[in-house]
Amino acid sequence: MNNLLNCVNYCHKRNLIHRDLKPENILLDAKRDFSDLKVIDFGLARYVDKFDDKLKGLVGSAYYVAPQVIDGEYSNKCDVWSAGVIAYALISGFAPFDASTDELVLEVVYDGRYDFDDPEWDDVSILAKDFIAQLLQYDEEERPSAEKALQHPWLRKCRKSPRMNNALVRSASRSSLKDLSQFTSKSNKLKQAACAMISSQLLMKDEKAIIDKAFRALDKSCQGTITKADLNSSFADLFSNGDEESDNDSASSASGNLNDNSNKSRASLVDNIFEQVNFSGSGAIQYSEFAIVTMLEKNMVDDAKLKTAFNFFDREGKGYISKDDLKEVLSLGSHAAGRIVKESATKGRKDKITFDDFKLCVLPPRKSKKTDEIGAGGRRNLLGGGGGPLGGPLDESSRRQPMDESSRRYKPNDGMGESSRRQPLSRSTRQRPSIARTSMPPLDAGNMDALDALNALQEFESDEE
Repeated sequence: MNNLLNCVNYCHKRNLIHRDLKPENILLDAKRDFSDLKVIDFGLARYVDKFDDKLKGLVGSAYYVAPQVIDGEYSNKCDVWSAGVIAYALISGFAPFDASTDELVLEVVYDGRYDFDDPEWDDVSILAKDFIAQLLQYDEEERPSAEKALQHPWLRKCRKSPRMNNALVRSASRSSLKDLSQFTSKSNKLKQAACAMISSQLLMKDEKAIIDKAFRALDKSCQGTITKADLNSSFADLFSNGDEESDNDSASSASGNLNDNSNKSRASLVDNIFEQVNFSGSGAIQYSEFAIVTMLEKNMVDDAKLKTAFNFFDREGKGYISKDDLKEVLSLGSHAAGRIVKESATKGRKDKITFDDFKLCVLPPRKSKKTDEIGAGGRRNLLGGGGGPLGGPLDESSRRQPMDESSRRYKPNDGMGESSRRQPLSRSTRQRPSIARTSMPPLDAGNMDALDALNALQEFESDEE
């Protein structure tokens, strides 16, 4: 559920509403690694202009639609309701709202009644039940956003479990912080664009997996970005005197330097990282920006990848990149494109960027041990070392009977907040609408960060005449 809501929150932050979340649209790879969960089938997804804009139209799958979708006007919190239904089904093995036909299921959903009375819930924690109850708040205004749901105590407890916080994860996080602190972009737009292309299109699956896991480990707020608060928290957690991993000389030195003047030193280091890594200036490190740093610092870029990227910019196969190539590929004006060529080309050949120029521009120079100890700007590097089928049609023998009108609605425990529900319309005043469906091909949500990286190719300053 943590990873599913991460996907949902990522979409919502970009004003995209899925509208058809269900188990069939959630995929795992062959290793069944839940950290590599994929959300697919964006055929019913829609963009909105603003985060809290409303959509209209009854779409989705009957078991998973929110009551407001049946009403005909709803926000991105319809996806949060669907996530709540999925959580209920994953834990119990059956749906919270069930009937013999889709039309009857819609009526049960619109009524909004469910419970935790079945034996399958006897050993489920109060926190887990409350998490589901929050996601299934009938009143859309009371229902949490995906971002807020990620901060529920049940998910936060899961993220702190030994399985999610083991030595390997901590070691990878320390390595990522070191990479970030050592990276320098030199504000070179060609380097940024080339790296965005490589990170989104040319990385191998195992290379991308390394980047994915490292990014998730540092994204402590689960917002799909790395904020300054995330980095400060990671530094404090991973480079404290009490960290058992800080037992080698370089790591101990790093911890000591941080603790000498921890707040000031840490803030200065984080500010420097953002200056070098946050190319977009958004105030938070995007996945595509993090991927660029990691693949360069982990030596994932070889000559074959560089040659492919070079050919991407060399539109006519001339053997060099010209100002006209940059204007076409990056949608730049003449002045900005000319300046990039001037910055990147070998002296004496100002109008052409050769492959050797391109390689020198993209790959950072190898650091000596002495250089490695000194961070950017001459500062010493503080880090040192490195039921029926779930979600499918249930047969009649496995279906639960819909609740009668006398059944009470579940209310969360008083310590976690009360349910707030409006009264459903009487059955005599309701129509039984049909569900809109689509045959559009699926779009893998796991590739959305790659789309962001490709969009980064267009994020360059305009012509400055």
